[in-house]
Amino acid sequence: MTWYRTGTVEIAQGSNTIQGTGTNWINQQPGWAMVIEGVPGLVEISAVVSSTELRVIQPITAPSASDLSYTILPTQGLTQRLVEDINKMIAEIANSREAWTSVFSNFSMTTYQVWLDQGNVGTAAEFLLSLKGEKGDPGDTGPSVYDQWVAQGNSGTFDEFLDVLSDGAIAAAAEARDGAQGAQEAAEAAQQGAEAAKAGATTAQSEVDALAVQVAADRAAVAQIFDTFDDRYLGAKDSDPAVDNDGDPLLVGAVYWNRTTGGARFWNGAEWEAPSASAASSAQQAIDAKLAAIAAQAAAETARDEAQGFATAAADSAAGAVTAQGGAEVARDEAVSGQEAVATDKAAVSGMRDQVATDKGAVLVAKGQTETARDETLSALQAARDDLGLQPVATSGDYNDLINTPQQINPIAMAIVFGG
Repeated sequence: MTWYRTGTVEIAQGSNTIQGTGTNWINQQPGWAMVIEGVPGLVEISAVVSSTELRVIQPITAPSASDLSYTILPTQGLTQRLVEDINKMIAEIANSREAWTSVFSNFSMTTYQVWLDQGNVGTAAEFLLSLKGEKGDPGDTGPSVYDQWVAQGNSGTFDEFLDVLSDGAIAAAAEARDGAQGAQEAAEAAQQGAEAAKAGATTAQSEVDALAVQVAADRAAVAQIFDTFDDRYLGAKDSDPAVDNDGDPLLVGAVYWNRTTGGARFWNGAEWEAPSASAASSAQQAIDAKLAAIAAQAAAETARDEAQGFATAAADSAAGAVTAQGGAEVARDEAVSGQEAVATDKAAVSGMRDQVATDKGAVLVAKGQTETARDETLSALQAARDDLGLQPVATSGDYNDLINTPQQINPIAMAIVFGG
């Protein structure tokens, strides 16, 4: 079973009563042992009065005190006092055994045998007759024992009656002897049981002593833990201490509260340092890092704006190329129209056929040159777009600008560029 140590206790010197604070002793049992701070040895519980009051067998010898730590050990009542009581019982049984042995020895022979050992000779009947004293004065006449025996339905002479009495006495003596021997055997069995109980009590006492040693070890461990904490946290002081609370050298990481400055300070191995100063330094470093990040962001935004400028210039170049493409297409359409007009008026203006053919050839050459220039421009533009990651440009009809907005070709602008 687990030990119980909840709450604290109050003791009074010379009293058998123990008061508890924050305790619940209802489930504790009489006969269990207690270890109380400042009280030597174990204290045995005699009664559980309530959840906050106990009675103990022996009065408390330690000085009166309160707010004491304690531990209740479930020892099942096998304490040194029980061992002493068992020893006392064994001694009483031994004395009783000697008395019974004397009785047994007396039952080993009958009174008739004792009479014979004294030098007398005769039968048991003669022994009984020898017990007869001198004849006394006659008494009232009445039936003798023999007569009463006969009146009960028995038959026989007086000598036979005496033999019956002798046999009955011998049988009664033998029965008494057998009963005494049975009592002796029972006493011996009781003694063996008492000795076994004594051995068990001794073993239990050893276990209780071992528990007491464990309790002492646990208390020492708790004291060590408290001492370690006390060496780390020095409490509140007016100035920087040079040693810890035990007068030993300071440990790295020791902390105390400075009443003068109103703040905590810790020992770094060389000096006392305020955590607030370190925090301020760290905060300044964080601010500097933030400013550097803002400057880097501004530089990145500038680079982004320049890239957008380059993209805009590339878009303008693309627009010019598209305009040139539109002019070439207008020129082509006009050339076709002129060719049709020449064919229609061939009969009327046959003289101008060669000139028209020459103009047509020139137009076609110009058209080819224009288309070549267009293709080269588009290739260069596409390469620039690929480098900048922009959208592709249409080669005819409608085209897309940098933001994918459809645009229509302006025929008037094309006419101005290519003439018409």
